[in-house]
Amino acid sequence: MFKKREIESTENKQSTENNFENKSDKKTIICAETCFTGDIVSDADILIDGKYIGNILCKQNTVIVTKTGIVTGSILAKKSIIDGKIEGRVESNLIEIQKNGMIEGEIYSENLSIEDGGFFIGLSKKITVDLNKKIPERNNVQEHKKHQKIDAANTVALKEKKEKVS
Repeated sequence: MFKKREIESTENKQSTENNFENKSDKKTIICAETCFTGDIVSDADILIDGKYIGNILCKQNTVIVTKTGIVTGSILAKKSIIDGKIEGRVESNLIEIQKNGMIEGEIYSENLSIEDGGFFIGLSKKITVDLNKKIPERNNVQEHKKHQKIDAANTVALKEKKEKVS
């Protein structure tokens, strides 16, 4: 009964571990059921299983957002592997959106791959990413959504007004 879940968990952990470029013990991990807010600047690989709100700067290594991971903010990394949810901006020389992955926002990358089942909503530009930048500025995703809600409310109000006049 419990054996299948244990096997799946072990397999998922092994595949995630294999995605790290730097095989050293230096890793920053935000565990599942953990919520972290702030900016991270790291020379180590970063693994996000929980919820993260803020900016990530990982110039030399890999950022992995697992199936349970949620990031709201900006990522600037050498490589980004997304199997969870990102709302914001991702800048990496290589971005992989895996089968459970979703990015809503902006992607700037030289190489982008999206597995069957993964998806992306937003703006994408093919560029060589400047990894010597400072921490990316907070993105405008929240501001954009706020304007979308205002526009939708205005559209509904106009329709109601036209119906009353008719």
